[in-house]
Amino acid sequence: MFFLVLGRIISWVLMGAMLGAGVGIAGFSSDIQKSVVNVGKGALGGAVGGFAGGFFFDFINQLTGGGLTSRLVGLALIGLAIGLVIGLVHELTKSAWVTVEAGRLKGRQYRLEGSVSSIGRAEENPVGLFGDPSVQARHAVIEHHGDDYVLRGLAVQEGTFVNGSRVESATLKDGDRIRLGSYELSFHLRQVPASASAAAVAPAPARPSAPPPSVAQAAPGPCLVDSEGNRFEVHPGQPTRIGRALDNDIVIAHSSVSRHHATIEQRDGAFELRDLASQNGTFVGQQRVSEAPLRDGDMVRLGEATLTFRA
Repeated sequence: MFFLVLGRIISWVLMGAMLGAGVGIAGFSSDIQKSVVNVGKGALGGAVGGFAGGFFFDFINQLTGGGLTSRLVGLALIGLAIGLVIGLVHELTKSAWVTVEAGRLKGRQYRLEGSVSSIGRAEENPVGLFGDPSVQARHAVIEHHGDDYVLRGLAVQEGTFVNGSRVESATLKDGDRIRLGSYELSFHLRQVPASASAAAVAPAPARPSAPPPSVAQAAPGPCLVDSEGNRFEVHPGQPTRIGRALDNDIVIAHSSVSRHHATIEQRDGAFELRDLASQNGTFVGQQRVSEAPLRDGDMVRLGEATLTFRA
């Protein structure tokens, strides 16, 4: 009898592990590491359920007088264990996540995985915020750098807000509130450093929604400054692409700006603006240009979007 029960337990454990691994394989994606972990979690849950099903098989068989009930209970235990283990491991291993506090998806949580998590209305975003036209297809990203999570806004016109203040980029702390359109999200960290947790007790002090031009001008490095004082960094060592499309280095969400409108490049120590065959033109001062050198204080107009170059 002992060897019969042992053999049944081993066979049920193997069957449960294969069923659980199949659940993980069914959700396989381009993120290989995450997919392999999901297969492992499914197999572990299936093995646990299979052990329980095999262990109690004969006991249930004796109570009910048939093997059908034992099989039904065993398979149910496998399915239950797979779901419980995947959910439990998922919950225990998450280090950072956002929770929707206001908006259509209120109460939903999104785990932040990998080095970059994009937020927006498009379905391919890890943090999908649907049903609000003021949320752009790719509105913002949260980048993971070491122990820090940095929010970077991509929607220029609609803006991205942290604790009520409009930001271009901001390092997030546990409990910070992020607003995109009508959605409000709370950011959470599982482990909060002592210094950060003490600072999070009191609400963050009010900050101006955008730095005044004088502050942006004083910031190190070349940049473009818009009419609200927002600073957009220009990369000295490589071309800085400007346009309406989300793959640009500087994204300007204005209908008059082409998807790929212009670039700024550094040549022989000087910066040069180059138009990329844009529909509504690129201007330095009042003159439309295809290529033109940039000097500190030059007014740059892309379509109807006006910025100031600061070296």
